[in-house]
Amino acid sequence: MSEKPNGNDGKRKAHRKSHAGCRECRRRRIKCVTYTPKDMALLHHWTCHASRTIVCAPLADELWQDILPRIGLEHAFVMSAILSLSALHMACHVNAQRQHLLNEAARQNSDAVRGLREQLNHMHESMSDALFACASLNVVYIFASAGPLSDQTSSDDSTKPTNRHTLNTDWIPLMRGVGVVVQAVHQQVHKGPLAPLLEIDNWFELDPETAYAPGDADLRCLSDVWAGDSSGKEIYDETLNSLRRCNAYLHHPHYNSATSPITPHSPEEQRKWGYNGPWAGPMIWIQFLSEDFLARLYQRQPYALVLFAHFGALMHSLDRVWCFEGWGKRIVLVVGEILGSYWDGWMSWCRAYVEK
Repeated sequence: MSEKPNGNDGKRKAHRKSHAGCRECRRRRIKCVTYTPKDMALLHHWTCHASRTIVCAPLADELWQDILPRIGLEHAFVMSAILSLSALHMACHVNAQRQHLLNEAARQNSDAVRGLREQLNHMHESMSDALFACASLNVVYIFASAGPLSDQTSSDDSTKPTNRHTLNTDWIPLMRGVGVVVQAVHQQVHKGPLAPLLEIDNWFELDPETAYAPGDADLRCLSDVWAGDSSGKEIYDETLNSLRRCNAYLHHPHYNSATSPITPHSPEEQRKWGYNGPWAGPMIWIQFLSEDFLARLYQRQPYALVLFAHFGALMHSLDRVWCFEGWGKRIVLVVGEILGSYWDGWMSWCRAYVEK
């Protein structure tokens, strides 16, 4: 945890220090981190409120509410990631001191990312859970900080996330960076308390052709858009097939698609699913995008943008989760603005989806 500059030397200290030393801190030859009343208030808000709003499923809440803070008490950079999200959650739901909370969230996130990078430079298997925990928390921070909170705090339309973040090339690589961390620590994490977060149920077994998910017929028709593009057809077909799988994942039969694709029928059926419910579908889709498709998306090629708009429609299913609020609709609207009226016919389904 970082400290304010010392008045005598003007230098920023790397850690708040205490005279007692735990085994880990003695090993690293630093003094133990101590926490301020503000930090403790944010941790209390996390355990009582914010941690229960990430997945909104009782079986998964334990991981965010209990296990992650336990890891955070052992690794300061993980605790900083937790406190940054807690501050964002408070800022999203209260008007008082909102800017102060946003500043605190940014400071804590900076500490978390710096610690994560330091540990990645000399990874050890004993740090696997901490690295995975921090990377996962940072994904949520990316969405929350550039989502509804940005909308609320920006008065200049030119800097709103609609124009600045949605098709920005930064957030997708940051998200996919979590996949790199997961690959590096997967074997060790799979043995520990965070193993359930690695479960993605039957993603690879899902066949869009036989899943009969709502909206699949509309998605399947997209292949007509690039039918004459021999150079990119294989890339777009592969991406579309993955998107159709994402749609089928969101409408998993264990969940009540009649009310919401991410609302479980019962705890028993949620247990069959695992900790990562349908809400994880769009996150998984991002991880498995090919570099060839991403290159076309960053170049704003129309076929790639149309596919991305339909991803936005599916992401709109996560709109009830505060950190993802508005993202799906924003993607659809921004892509529509870029493509113009010529592509309205291919944008009608996703526009109707986000207006439900």
